Amino acid sequence: MTDVKVSIVIACYNEEYYIAQCLDSMISQTLREIEIIVVDDGSTDASLQVIQQYALKDHRIIAVQGHHDGAGKARNLGMKYAHGKYITFFDADDFVAPDCYQIMYDNAEKSGSDVCVVGSQSLDNETGDIQALTYTMKKGYLPSKNPFSSMDIPAYIFLAFNGWAWDKLFLFSFIQSENIKFQEIDSSEDMLFVDKALLCANSIYVHDDILITHRINKSDSVSSTRDLTWDCFYKALIAMKDFINEKNCNAEVYLSYAMWAAEFIHWQLSTYHGSAFIKAYSLLHDGGLDQLDFLKVPKERFDSAHKEWYDYCAYIHQYDLGHYLDELWKKSADQNEALNNRNRENNALVQQLNDANKKMNSLNNTCEDIREELKNFREKLETSNNALADTKKELEKTRKQLGDTKKQLEELQRVNSELQIESKEERNNINELTSHISDMKNSLHWKIGEAVLFIPQVIHQKLEASKLKKQ
Repeated sequence: MTDVKVSIVIACYNEEYYIAQCLDSMISQTLREIEIIVVDDGSTDASLQVIQQYALKDHRIIAVQGHHDGAGKARNLGMKYAHGKYITFFDADDFVAPDCYQIMYDNAEKSGSDVCVVGSQSLDNETGDIQALTYTMKKGYLPSKNPFSSMDIPAYIFLAFNGWAWDKLFLFSFIQSENIKFQEIDSSEDMLFVDKALLCANSIYVHDDILITHRINKSDSVSSTRDLTWDCFYKALIAMKDFINEKNCNAEVYLSYAMWAAEFIHWQLSTYHGSAFIKAYSLLHDGGLDQLDFLKVPKERFDSAHKEWYDYCAYIHQYDLGHYLDELWKKSADQNEALNNRNRENNALVQQLNDANKKMNSLNNTCEDIREELKNFREKLETSNNALADTKKELEKTRKQLGDTKKQLEELQRVNSELQIESKEERNNINELTSHISDMKNSLHWKIGEAVLFIPQVIHQKLEASKLKKQ
C-alpha cells in the first residue's frame, strides 16, 4: 500500500461486542489515506470473523492473526505491516471522532513533530456516563510553547501525559530510528514505548480537543485483571530506569522518573487484592525498590503532589510485610474500636432522634389542631371580611346619601335665608303700612269729627232754606 499517511495498529483479544464500533469509526475517517492493521491476539470469540468481514468490505483493513502473546507482542507484530508516515496504536474497544486522524496528521505535519497528543474522554461501560480524561494531559506540567521537547520540561516529562499509546500519533521513521518497541508483557506494556518516545522526541505537539473515547469499567479488560499480572508494573519501571541510565539523562529527567515511579507504585498497589498485593509488596521490600533506585532522590526535590507517594514507598522500603500487616491489624482494631464508639454514639443519636420524632409527632398533632383552628378562623375572617365589605358598600351608599342630604340642606338654608330676608322686608312693609293706616285712622277721626260738627249746621241751613221756600 503506497502513500499511506497514517498506520493504525489495533490489538484485539475477545472484543466481538466492541470491535465493529471501533472499525466503523476508523473507516469513517475524513483522512482517507490510512491503513488499519488489526492483530487478533488469538481470540476465542468471534472477533477474528468480524475483523475478516470488515477487511472484505474495506481494502484498507489488514487482518493479522496472532497467538495470544499479549498486547505488546501484538502491536510489535502490527508494526511490521505498517507503511504509513505516521503510526498510532489503538484499543479494540475504543472509538474515535470522524476527523481524529486528519487533525492529528495535520498538526504533526504543520509542527514537524515526532509525537502528537490529543484529548480524550471516558465512557463507562456500565452506566454510560461520559467524562473528560483530564489526567491524560496534565496542563500544569506543560510549557507555554507548543510544540516543545522533553528538555523544556525535563522534571515533568513522564508526569505530563499518561503512559498509553492510543491518544498519541508518532512519526514512524522516528520510532524506527530510535528502535522503540513495546515490552512484551501482559500489562503496562505501553509505558516504556510512550516514555521512550516522549524523552527522545525533538518535538511534541499537543491538541487538547477531545477526539478519542476510551471505554472503562469492563469486567474482562486487561486493567480489571491486573491481579493476574501483578509484577508487570515492576518490569516496566525497571526497563524505564535502565533506559534512562543508558541515555545518561540529567538529574531533572531522573527526578521525573522518580516521581512517576512513586506515583505508579502507589496506584498499582492500591488496585491489588489478596495475594497480588502481598507478592508486590514483598517484591518491592525485598530489594525491588533498591533496584528501582529512585528513593535516593531527596524527598525535598519531589513536588508537593508526590511527597506523599515518596513516603509511601519509603515505608515499604523500611518495613517488611509482617510489620505492615501488624500495623494494618492495629489500625484496623483501632478503626473497629472507633467504629464501635461511633456506633454507640449513633445509637444514642438514634434514641435522641426517636425521642425527637415523638415530640415532633406531638407537635405535628398540635400543629394539625392549630391548622384546623386557623382554617376556621380564616373562614370566619373571610365571612367578617365579606360583611365588612358589605358594610363598606352600605357606608359608601350612606355617605353618598349624606352628601345629597347635605346639598339639600344647604339649598334649604339658602332658601330659608332668602325667605328670612323677604320676611324682614315684609315686616318692614307691614310696619310702614300699619303706621300709614294709623295715620289714616287719625286723619279720618279728625275729618269725621269735623263732619259731625259741620253736618248739623248744613242740615239746619237746608231746613231753614226749605222753610223759607214754603213761605
